[in-house]
Parts: sequence; C-alpha cells; structure tokens
Amino acid sequence: MSPQIIGQFLEGIETKQSLEMLWRLAFLFVVIAFVEQGLAIVTTYVSEDVAWKATNQLRKEVAAHCLKLDLSFHQKYSPGTMVERLDGDITALSNFFSQLAFSLFTNLLLLGGVLVLLTVIDWRIGLIVTAIAVGTLIVLDTIRKRAEPHWQAVLQANAELYGYLEERFKGTEEIRSNGATDYVLRGLYRLQQARMQKEFGALPWLVANLTLPTAALTLATVTVFVFGDYLHQRAGLSVGNIYVLYYYVGLLGGPLWQVVNQIESIQLAGASIGRIQELRNIESKIKDGTKTPLTQGPLRISFQDLVFRYDEDEGNVLSDINLTIYPCEVVSVLGRTGSGKSTLSRLLIRQIDATSGIVSLANDGAPPTDIREISLDHLRHRIGVVTQEVQLFRATLRDNLTFFNPSITDQQLQATLTEFGLGDWLNRLPAGLDTIIGAGGQGLSDGEAQLIAFLRVFQRNPSLVILDEASSRLDPITEGLISQAVARLLQGRTGIVIAHRLKTIKQADKVIILEKGRIVEQGSPSQLANDPNSRLAEYLKIDENASLYPYPNNHEASVIAQ
Repeated sequence: MSPQIIGQFLEGIETKQSLEMLWRLAFLFVVIAFVEQGLAIVTTYVSEDVAWKATNQLRKEVAAHCLKLDLSFHQKYSPGTMVERLDGDITALSNFFSQLAFSLFTNLLLLGGVLVLLTVIDWRIGLIVTAIAVGTLIVLDTIRKRAEPHWQAVLQANAELYGYLEERFKGTEEIRSNGATDYVLRGLYRLQQARMQKEFGALPWLVANLTLPTAALTLATVTVFVFGDYLHQRAGLSVGNIYVLYYYVGLLGGPLWQVVNQIESIQLAGASIGRIQELRNIESKIKDGTKTPLTQGPLRISFQDLVFRYDEDEGNVLSDINLTIYPCEVVSVLGRTGSGKSTLSRLLIRQIDATSGIVSLANDGAPPTDIREISLDHLRHRIGVVTQEVQLFRATLRDNLTFFNPSITDQQLQATLTEFGLGDWLNRLPAGLDTIIGAGGQGLSDGEAQLIAFLRVFQRNPSLVILDEASSRLDPITEGLISQAVARLLQGRTGIVIAHRLKTIKQADKVIILEKGRIVEQGSPSQLANDPNSRLAEYLKIDENASLYPYPNNHEASVIAQ
C-alpha cells in the first residue's frame, strides 16, 4: 500500500495535481506507517510468547522422558551433556519459533503479494522477477538441508564440551590437589578444537547463504531498470510505476535477507529437531507394568534363581540369588566393593531388570507379584531409598524435605523433626523451615544432609526402606544421632541396609554376605559372629572396631544432637 501511495504522489506531482490531494496522500502514508509498526510489535510479542510456551512444554516432556529411561542411558550421558541437549538444543528451536515462525509466514505472504503486484503492473517484469525469487528460495532450501548434518555435529560438539566442563568443575578440588590442571586444560583444548572444526565444516554453507540473495537481488534490480527504461520509452510506462516496481523489488530483499540473517537459526532448528527426536525415540529397557498390588505395611521380598549382568559379553554381577526377606525384617548386606550389593537395590527399584530369575514383592498375607508387572510409579512410591550421595536443592528447608510437595504441612514437618530429635536444630536455624539450603547442601554438615534424606523418605511412609552406604561418610559422634534416625525410619518397615562397614549389622535381623555376586553366607548376626568358621567372624577379627555394640541410648543421642 505504501509504495502505491508514493507512486500516486509522484504521478500527482508530474501531472500537477492539487496540493490538497498531495497532503491527503501524505497523511494516509503516515497512518499506514504507524499501523505497520503496531502490527510488527504485536507480531513480535505473540511470536515470543508462543515460542517460549511451546518450547518450555517441550523441555518438560523431553526431561520427563529422559528421567524414565533406564540406568544404562544415564550412565552413558553426563549431566552437563544432558543439560546442553535438553536446554541448548531446544533453545535453538525456541529462537526459530520466536524469530522466524511468524516472520517467515508474513515474509512469504509479503513475497507472494509483491510478486503478484509486480505482475499486475507489468506481467513481463513480474514473471522474470518471480522466476528469480522462486529459484533463489529453492536453492536456499537445498543449502539448508545440506547444512543440517553439519550443525548437528556442532550441537553434539557443544554437548560434549559442556559435559566435560560439568564433570571437571565438580572435581575442581581433587584436580588442583593432585596436580591435574594441565591435563584438564589439554582435554578442554582438544574439545574446543573439535568444536571449531565442526563449525568450519558448516561455514561454507553459511557463506553460500550470504552470497546467493545478493546475486538474486542484484539481478532483479537490473531487470527492473533495463526493462523499465525500455517500457517507459516504447510502451509509455509511467515514472510512478517504474518507482513502484523498483520499490517492490527492494521489498523482496526483506524476506530474502530475513531468511539469510537467520539462516544459522533455521539450520540449528532443523538440527535440533533431529536431535530432540532422536532423544525421544530412545526407549527404556525397563518396561512399565500395570499392576498396583502393594499397600501400606511392610513388604515380603523374594529373589528366585536371580542372575544379572550388565552386558551379554561380560560376566555375571549376581548369580543364583535365592533369598526371602520377610515383612519387618531388617537385612544387612555385606561384601567387598564390586560384590553386587548396590545392584540388589537397583533391581528392587527397577533401575535395571534381572537377566533371568524373578524378583517378587507382596504385603504380608498377599500373593507375590513379579516386580516387572508392577507399575513403576506405584513401585517407587512404596520403596524409599537413601544413598551416600544426598541430592539437595537450592531451595528452602521445607522444599528440600517435601520434594516440593505442598500437601505436607509445616505442622507435619515440625512434628517429624521433633520425633527425629531435630527440634532444637530447627529452632537454631535463622528462618526455620524457610531457611535457604545451598545447592548440593552448602551450609549443612554431612550428617544434617543425611538426616534430611531420612526425613524425605519418612514423609512418604514407604513399605520398604533401602539404605545404600547411607552413613559411610559420617563421624562417630554424628553417627550416633543418625543411628537413632535409622532405627525410627525402619520401625514397622522392611529394611535392607547395604554397607562396607560391619557396624551396620548391629540392628539387623539377618546378615547376608556377598562375594563375587553370590550369597556365600546368611544368618542372624549373633549366630554368625559366634561361629569361628563364618566369614562374618573372620571380618570381625580383621575389623576390631566392628563389634556388635548397641546404639547410644536416648540420653547420649540427645547430648549429641545438642
């Protein structure tokens, strides 16, 4: 509309139209300009809003999908790599939506409209310019398709770089203390060099994108001037129409350069879509069950002829495991590193599935159910796990205790803390339950972090509690308080306590000793300890501090808590 008004304005001057008509055309031009700017603002806002809403939902869906994948997936990809894949790849897609989704549509619409108007003014010039524009778009699309694999390689190089950085930042203290700084920097240089090489591979396609539209616009402009002059002299084409033709050819540069200026975003978007789809196509080896047979109350656990290995080409991690753990029974699993202790807990929460054999669960008096037939959400709701590595978030103490579950009231939390002997500790905190806990438990001792983990599990009221090396880093004084927390947590529940240290047997009803993935000994702690030929007795002789002494009494624990 604007160039037509300018064309009429020029023709009005050429034909000496009235000043009033020229003022009207000028006023109409200003109004249209304001309307165009307003529409541009609205379009930008709507496109950004749509882009963030769509991609945030996609982040949520992809993250939820990855969290449901089995252990082998999470062992393959480091947290830094996953952050880049979940955020970096999807951000590239977000840029596409916000910067191009609407503008691409409007620019294609503008391009089509311009070509139609050019054809209306003069069909010969219109057809030539249309052929140039369509041919340019076809070549640009071909370049985009050829460039996408190169940008996928760039994204993968980014993910590897960020995964490397995440792991090294996490071990900064050990790297410095062991003089490995130069080694880490060499690794960083190697990954940066690999990333640079991948970007160099994509660079020629970017250069091609920049060159092609310039050539196309130059050719279209030359066409207008050459044919315009010819038609002006031979067919009476007016100066105003020649200006309109030139102006519209200039408008063609807008859509073309919009694509060119964002061509990297377009290519990254295409690459990210492929990588996101690749991630979403990964299927978990753990198939979800459908049954929900477990209720509140302690569980009975049965391992029947169980065998497990991580890879067909490797040896068994567990072999011929036949074991029954009865409701409310506390079993301590001992063994050297690599004996298969933690693998048992992973089998019970189905991070992995048995290679052969059956693991079944049941409440007291109910028929057993194969663990593979039970819904994963249902299963993991009835089983609580506390490990040595406690994951705390930068959030309030309340949120760290409840895992962001708003249905748990402050009164419930305060009652639980008091029950665990932590009422005085809570009162000493600067803001009580609103105290901010640093990421990774910053500001808390190992013992306090471990107690928060116990309290998390206690809030869920599970039927089975698994403690996997849950007190291995604690000093003896703090361990006294932890001991009481463990006793309270296991009360009325089935318990499996996995540890290297022999102190864990002091409250167990049964001791299981694993060696090379097999049960080599089981029985009550006192029975095995009093048998001079048992492995437990042998272990106790080696570790003089592992005698079966009782937990501190309540008075001692209260002194420790203070």
